[in-house]
Amino acid sequence: MPENQDTRNNNKPSGFLGLSQNLWRLAIVMAISQFSIGLWKWEFSIFLRTLIEPWQMGLVFSSGTFAGIVGGLASGMIADRIGRRKTLALSFGRY
Repeated sequence: MPENQDTRNNNKPSGFLGLSQNLWRLAIVMAISQFSIGLWKWEFSIFLRTLIEPWQMGLVFSSGTFAGIVGGLASGMIADRIGRRKTLALSFGRY
C-alpha cells in the first residue's frame, strides 16, 4: 500500500525542537514580555517598600495575581461565547 503525502510529512520534524520558525519567534516575544513584566514587578515592589508595609505589599501583589487569573478565565469564556475577534475588539474599544 503506497504512502500518501500526508503521512510522509507528519513524520518529518518541523524545526528545531519541533517548533517552526514562526512559533520560535512567538516564543521569544512571549519570553521577553514575561521577563519585562517580572522585572517591572520587582522594581515596583522596591518602590512600594518605602511607602507601605510588607503585608500590604503582599496583599497588592496577591490581589493582582488573583485578578489576572479571574480575568483570564472570564475573557476566555467570553471569547468562546462571542468569538475571539469580537472579544479583542471589545477589549481594545472605548467604553
